[in-house]
Amino acid sequence: VWVRAYRNSNDDVFVTYTAPPGAETRDVYPIDGEPSFGSDVAASDDFFAVASAHSVYIFKRTDITDFDEVAKIDVTGRLAMSGNLLAVGSRVLRTLDGGYTWSQVLLIDEACRDVDVQVTSCVDTVICGANASALVFRSFDDGATWSQIADLVPANATDDETFGRSVAFSDDLAVVGAAGAVFL
Repeated sequence: VWVRAYRNSNDDVFVTYTAPPGAETRDVYPIDGEPSFGSDVAASDDFFAVASAHSVYIFKRTDITDFDEVAKIDVTGRLAMSGNLLAVGSRVLRTLDGGYTWSQVLLIDEACRDVDVQVTSCVDTVICGANASALVFRSFDDGATWSQIADLVPANATDDETFGRSVAFSDDLAVVGAAGAVFL
């Protein structure tokens, strides 16, 4: 699924999705019309999440081209989604019932500026860009329990508070952004 949020000339936010690639693009709206809908979006195979001012809305695939709103979670923050895990700021949530309910499985003590999550067949990983570091957590039991495995800091130790302002990873490669720099 491909999801994007955009603003029109009237400063209205729209969220659109396309599934599968090449299919018709469709708009989605929150059932309750909450403000700032579309401030962040994240997607995985059968779900996508849309942040608003006070909540995160979960949409679930109902067939090859359609998604329906199935949950509203009263948390806010940057979003990342993979498999049955949803990272919202410094919280990681998991669903075991197809997306209808989400339970918190990890609360990161640091405030996360950015977050990324990856689910594979044998390990789940979360990276949180915090203040001057990036924290990495792993779970080997489908997200039920988590352990911090790394606290990444810049090699030049410049005490750069912008280190961790953006994060991403793929397999065993972490990318951490800072003002004017990217660290691999």
